[in-house]
Amino acid sequence: MMADMYAERSTDEVVEQAFALFDETGVGSVAVRDLRRLCRELGEPLPDEDLQCMIDEYDSEGQGCISMADFRRMMEEIALH
Repeated sequence: MMADMYAERSTDEVVEQAFALFDETGVGSVAVRDLRRLCRELGEPLPDEDLQCMIDEYDSEGQGCISMADFRRMMEEIALH
């Protein structure tokens, strides 16, 4: 039953919902503060420098944050590995 529910959801919907978990304020991007909050909630606090490195790896626009397009590309790359 649960598997059927997930099978019906599109990949886009899943990515958008995952992005919303990171982008708690709904501004349309994920910044260091968002990653810091999520990591703390998961019990894995990381230094801001490490979090910024994660963002820099996928920040295609050089704005210091991850857009929805960047997030989608990151998720696609992760899925390929």
